[in-house]
Amino acid sequence: MMSDSVSSASGSVPLPERWRMVTFGKVARNVNINEKEPLKHGITRAVGLEHLDPCSLRITRWGEITDEISFTRRFSKGQILFGKRRAYQRKAALAEFDGICSSDILVFEARSDVLIPELLPFIVQSDRFFEFAINTSSGSLSPRTKWKDLAAYTFPLPPIDEQRRIAEILWAAEDVIVKNEAFVAEMEHYKQLMMRDLFRRGIGHEEFREVKKIGMVPVKWNTSKLRDICELITKGATPTSYGYRFQNSGINFIKAESISEYNEIDLDSVAFIDYDTNKALKRSILQKNDILFTIAGALGRVALVNTEVLPANTNQAVAIIRLDPKYRPRINLDYIMYYLTSSLIRQHIEKTAIVTAQPNINLSHLREFTILMPSLLEQQKITAILSSIDDAIAAARASVEASKALKMRSINQLLSPPGGDRDPTV
Repeated sequence: MMSDSVSSASGSVPLPERWRMVTFGKVARNVNINEKEPLKHGITRAVGLEHLDPCSLRITRWGEITDEISFTRRFSKGQILFGKRRAYQRKAALAEFDGICSSDILVFEARSDVLIPELLPFIVQSDRFFEFAINTSSGSLSPRTKWKDLAAYTFPLPPIDEQRRIAEILWAAEDVIVKNEAFVAEMEHYKQLMMRDLFRRGIGHEEFREVKKIGMVPVKWNTSKLRDICELITKGATPTSYGYRFQNSGINFIKAESISEYNEIDLDSVAFIDYDTNKALKRSILQKNDILFTIAGALGRVALVNTEVLPANTNQAVAIIRLDPKYRPRINLDYIMYYLTSSLIRQHIEKTAIVTAQPNINLSHLREFTILMPSLLEQQKITAILSSIDDAIAAARASVEASKALKMRSINQLLSPPGGDRDPTV
């Protein structure tokens, strides 16, 4: 018989009245229904692990069902999708629609006679549940956990009335996250609208002329090809193609995936090479104020190289854009950075990208990018406006992260009984 006590730092602590220790398999079931003809039954969405975001309860993207999709596991609105492969990625989400999913996703639903469905998502999101999933995973390259192991997860379950109270609090915390994320999205949309206006109409202009493939722009603006204002536009190479090896530490080696969707270099995702490899790949040794532009995979991500990144090198999926020093007195570097992330450049990419298994654009297309050039003073004004918007977006993102951290602390606290282990930071 399972003990009605929970472990704490000071030993075994009796559970409060009406709380009891349960196994996950007693309060939730693994739903394993195959659907071989989803379209016939009105199901059009397919969810893979790549569609689940770490630590997020919401599914915001999915694939359309085609003949190439081999998924057959069916899920229904209100069920929980749990990524059993690489559980350390903490992928678990609440389905808000019916669909089919990858075999690397387990589908859970609450046994409503003992557990209210509204609380199940947070049990699955708790630190203890993910730690258990990670510890029960097997396999070196792609570790997976199993339902039979997860079913044995033991935790303290409050009575139904307490479950409702806890669920209400945690869903309120989730609502705060959703609202904060919506504000970030609105600010990012506002930024795109401002960029579209600033890079086409500028500030305070009344006379315009037409530029081929762009449209009407201020008469006083000049146009240049990117190659005309650059000293160098090149790309890197993969060390292993030349017989060199990556290292555990050393000189930063930046790949396309090292440049985040926020157009920053993520130093946690760079590789490393040694001094001799860096010297051999001298064409792509990076310098301060180089602009990096991804030309394979996630196209058009941009990042500026600063001293924190150096010494560094890069591979063939990343272009190096180095402005010509003689133009520096007339060009604001941040203006070029912003311009390269604008809809004008995205439209150019969409027209010239070579669509293969990994979309790419070549350097010749990059060199032909048209750059609209206001006066240096107007460049600085445009940059100041966009920089202030970026500051607001960064603050909004910080609010999202803070609200997520608060929710996780609340989950870990509220799902521990009074007297048991709790998060000391709450």
